[in-house]
Amino acid sequence: TVGPDYSMLMNNSSLLEQKHVFTCFENRSGRELEDTNEEEDGTDTYENESSGDGHKWTVGVVIRVFRRPRSPVLGARDRVSHTQRMYDEEPLMLVTGPRQGEMSEMVRLELLRDRDAKLVLLGAGSAINFILDGLQWCTVNKPARKKISLVYTTRDFDLFQWAMSAISNIVPVCEARGIFFDVKMAYTGSMTEDSSHNIESTMHSNDADYSMHGSMHGTMHGSMHESTYLTSSSEHGMNASTHSTRSIKSRSKSVSTQPNRFDYGEIEAKSTVFCQGGAGLKNAVETVCKKAGARFYGGRGGAREDLS
Repeated sequence: TVGPDYSMLMNNSSLLEQKHVFTCFENRSGRELEDTNEEEDGTDTYENESSGDGHKWTVGVVIRVFRRPRSPVLGARDRVSHTQRMYDEEPLMLVTGPRQGEMSEMVRLELLRDRDAKLVLLGAGSAINFILDGLQWCTVNKPARKKISLVYTTRDFDLFQWAMSAISNIVPVCEARGIFFDVKMAYTGSMTEDSSHNIESTMHSNDADYSMHGSMHGTMHGSMHESTYLTSSSEHGMNASTHSTRSIKSRSKSVSTQPNRFDYGEIEAKSTVFCQGGAGLKNAVETVCKKAGARFYGGRGGAREDLS
């Protein structure tokens, strides 16, 4: 299956708090999460497996952290979102899974269909999870689909850089097996970095930021207190007024990047498009699919889930 679901619930949650379901990605390739093997000349080297000193992981998930006050309040401990409590506290959690996600088997079956029509996996923000798992799946399976496009967009710079590194670390493994993708990534945030502000304050636009949880030992079941967090939070503010231009250039020739929104030209007639992200993105992509004569599948996400 592609993009399995795992449920998480903090141990000290109120009785009314329900488990929260997240689409995750699994370590099928045995590699580290990020591409850290950059040579001095700027080129990359790739190892077949994680190095002995690397970060060992089995399942990972990028989680969007919502910082709006909860309404209605479920209990004294739950005045803010469950994701904010996961981010702010050192959480002990009940984690259950994996389970088949709402698009999991459909994505897998489309990868195995021998068709000339393009398959597009499109995601925004924390929807990097199902794109990464699709890549991980291809490191140990052979898709029959001839044309596969991976399209990702985010306005969060740190998340973009991490996602680009994670994707660039897996794509060469697939290419070595004769599996090729059209990988496009768009960064839609500000290209100017102002270090005169505390970096953390820039992360809380739209009351949300992102963190990444990765299990280090065995499975994700049990305590998550040894997780890695990938966020743009800063431990201290920077008062010097300096401006610099952010670089989004990929070090991998297989990954193309751009500093603006997609026009979704990769959605062709008879394409099959799986989209995960906010309600606005899914509505826009569905409209494009209808005009192009493509099949559209929208995953979990949108306004209702923004409250969780």
